[in-house]
Amino acid sequence: MDDSRQVFHSSFGVLWRWTTTLCGAIGAGIYFFAWMLGTPLLIAPTAILSGLIGILFAVVVVLFPVIVLPQGIRCYNYFGFYSTVPWDAMNPIKRSSVFGLRYLAVGSDWGRIYIPLYLSDMERFIETVKQRTSEDHPLVRALGG
Repeated sequence: MDDSRQVFHSSFGVLWRWTTTLCGAIGAGIYFFAWMLGTPLLIAPTAILSGLIGILFAVVVVLFPVIVLPQGIRCYNYFGFYSTVPWDAMNPIKRSSVFGLRYLAVGSDWGRIYIPLYLSDMERFIETVKQRTSEDHPLVRALGG
């Protein structure tokens, strides 16, 4: 394993639960309005939507990793564009929620990146950040380490 570059992926399980909840709510809403209007149920479109969102999140898990480098973290912003934030430029760091998914919004002079708080190997991520920085680094404190 290359120690200079560590790659972390979001947890598919967390995203799948989120998707299931979202699609369940959408399905319940469609069922309710179909019942109110007296029209046939639209189960097939809801099932197709659920499947497509699940496939979308599987692709997102693979294509949007968080990369820990010796000089900082390479991650995506709110719109999915990547940038690298150096360790010493991380300020401020705030907890954030995007559609109910928890993130750390890490600010810098170059913009803000969003580190998911549902990485599949969160413990290893925190340990890697500690190894690259120090116990009192703002990111380590924000991660609860």
